[in-house]
Amino acid sequence: MARVYASLIGNGVDGVRLLPPHRVANATRAQYWARTDNPERPEAGYALGWELGRANPLYGSRDTAFGHCGYGGPTGFADPEFDMAFAMTKTRMTLMPNVPSLKNILASCVRDALRNA
Repeated sequence: MARVYASLIGNGVDGVRLLPPHRVANATRAQYWARTDNPERPEAGYALGWELGRANPLYGSRDTAFGHCGYGGPTGFADPEFDMAFAMTKTRMTLMPNVPSLKNILASCVRDALRNA
């Protein structure tokens, strides 16, 4: 999943991009913003099939970041400004209130490692 997202940004994967930059820009342009009941994410932005980053810190909190989360934890996203693609799948669904999400912790660790590289 991370390779698919990586193939949509930067130089793609092994120099191959699935879509040209102008198509990705069109597909990730905000279509609407909605208020949510989640205190950690009071708003959510949506493009053509993707959630947008500004309202979701997991994706990097930038308008250009995009991805999608599955119920219970699996996720994938691309952060073009950071030149980063990330994916995580799980074999066990965990939904525990007031417990930091594993995907948020891992994505933060990856960003920190890239910053310090």
